[in-house]
Amino acid sequence: MPKNWGTRWRTGIVTKNWHWHSAMLARFGNWLSGRGFKTDTQRISEVQEDTKQILRECEKLARQLERPSKRSRGTKITIKCPQCGKKFKRDPTSEMIVTPHNSPHGFFCEGGFALLVDYKSPIPKGLSKG
Repeated sequence: MPKNWGTRWRTGIVTKNWHWHSAMLARFGNWLSGRGFKTDTQRISEVQEDTKQILRECEKLARQLERPSKRSRGTKITIKCPQCGKKFKRDPTSEMIVTPHNSPHGFFCEGGFALLVDYKSPIPKGLSKG
């Protein structure tokens, strides 16, 4: 391998480090055009990082939209214990049986078949009451 390999057939400071000088010239050109001292590869890597961050935020928002809050998960019914009168909120697909629990006064209650008190269905967004 010749001594001057990779120096574009000449010796000297500029020709041995031509890639460094071309990068500096590109930075200087960017500075003159008002884009700062960054090269295109540095700018591209910054844009890629910004894009990754935006994608992470979009995925987070998409997960939140897929999974609604517990308060707005569809139709709810309110049932009442026939013995003590304690009210429970349930899904309409669950059974209409109240399991043993403590009454509102703190005493033990055996529960039993529940009575339907209220039926609430969700109102779609954009529709107002009344």
